Amino acid sequence: MRSPVRLLQNIWFCTAKEEHDGIDLTKEYAKPIKKRMRVSWTMGYVRGNSIGWDLLYDRYADNYDRNFKPAEGTFCFVDIEPVLDNDGNLATEDVPELNLDGTPKLDGDGNPITHKRYLTEPDYYIHRIFDTKRGVISRLVLSRT
Repeated sequence: MRSPVRLLQNIWFCTAKEEHDGIDLTKEYAKPIKKRMRVSWTMGYVRGNSIGWDLLYDRYADNYDRNFKPAEGTFCFVDIEPVLDNDGNLATEDVPELNLDGTPKLDGDGNPITHKRYLTEPDYYIHRIFDTKRGVISRLVLSRT
């Protein structure tokens, strides 16, 4: 049975790549992909299944598109809409690095040292995927980041 169109919600999926630069860790997000899925309400508690396991998750989304196969650990924008730039990537801004007294750090030429910050961060990630080989639907279990 298909979900009615009025129950579908926009969700953006994106993967992340972490890069180490010395002791600094930077996270790069790929271009988000927009899908429409049915999303559950926020659970707010631990829920058990018929086997007796306690599943630690906040929400789940039902995927009806069999060609869309996200991986576990993929980040999602569910409750917030991501801010995108003209190319469709997540928008960023340059933020100056500050000293302990609040003044900006300067490089050798006297220019402020800046780092990139995303305007919106994902609020969920795919914790688990329940799928069948022949089924029409797969369930994406979402947890807070």
